Amino acid sequence: PEVQRLEKAVKGRYYTVDEKTRTVSYTQAGTHLVFLYLRDEGAQFRDPYPGVHSLWEEEVPWGRMAVTALTAYELYVNGRDYIVREGEAVIVDPSTGRLRVKTRWQGGVHQAVEAKEGLSIQAENLVTATITFQLFFAQYEWLAGMTGTAQPAAAELFELYGIKVVPVPTNRPSRRTDHPPRLYPDKALKMHALAEQVVLAAEDMRPVLIGTTSVQESELVLAYLNRTVAPAMKHIQAARRRRAA
Repeated sequence: PEVQRLEKAVKGRYYTVDEKTRTVSYTQAGTHLVFLYLRDEGAQFRDPYPGVHSLWEEEVPWGRMAVTALTAYELYVNGRDYIVREGEAVIVDPSTGRLRVKTRWQGGVHQAVEAKEGLSIQAENLVTATITFQLFFAQYEWLAGMTGTAQPAAAELFELYGIKVVPVPTNRPSRRTDHPPRLYPDKALKMHALAEQVVLAAEDMRPVLIGTTSVQESELVLAYLNRTVAPAMKHIQAARRRRAA
């Protein structure tokens, strides 16, 4: 509580964070504090009589780097926006949750994240050209595809590419049962119920898809299932072998 109170006081006095636009900015007092710190640490400025205005010199843009460092500290969260793997900060795709191993943030943000996590700082990638997916796909004469999630995006696909989505009926009548949502008062009960469902599905030899909101949560769920469900799985597999024999 004391640390949180101190962080809140520092945030209000020296800088502000806009979660909606994902931007940070130093207050006048914060900017002055950054300048004093850099001067005390021996930072070099072009102006022989440096002041706060010297933070925005072209040769070494200390001010921009200070904002970038604060952005990495406040807006980029380990386990949500990236994970640390084998000494590198790997970006997590916010829409799919998949890791984007060969992608790096631009504008010094990735280097700031590496510094924040105490990793080896790598050189920034040089972007020679960019293109949006919409313009890239428009280069093809014919567009087609098949997926199980196209129907909800049918209007968007028609608007962007002028293509229609045609639903293909199932070969056999659907046997899926849609159950109503279940709400749990705390996370422990939710995890216990999840483990029970996984065991029941394993007994029926059914696969289970578990959705999470972050990589960190996925790792927590995996650790919990390994601790609680894995022993039960061994008994289930042993019973199957006995029945097969």
